[in-house]
Amino acid sequence: MMTMMGILAQREDVELTGLASEVIKIMDNNPRKIKEIQITFSHPHLVATAIQKEKLKRAALTCPVALSLSDSVKQTVQFNF
Repeated sequence: MMTMMGILAQREDVELTGLASEVIKIMDNNPRKIKEIQITFSHPHLVATAIQKEKLKRAALTCPVALSLSDSVKQTVQFNF
C-alpha cells in the first residue's frame, strides 16, 4: 500500500517523508488463519490538497497485494492525514 502511495505521491509531487504505518493482525481460531488486518497510516504534517489525499487513499486501497488477499480476510484501513 505504501509503495502504491509513493508512486502516486511522486507523480503528484507530494512529499511522503514521515508517513508511518501500524499493522495489526487478528487471528481466527478454527481454523487457525488470519481473520483481519488493521492498517493505520499517519502523516500529521502532510502537505497535499484534498483531491491528492483522496488519490493517496484510493492508491492504497487498490494496491495489488491488498486486492490479492482472500475475501475472508477483513481489511480495515484508516488514514490520519
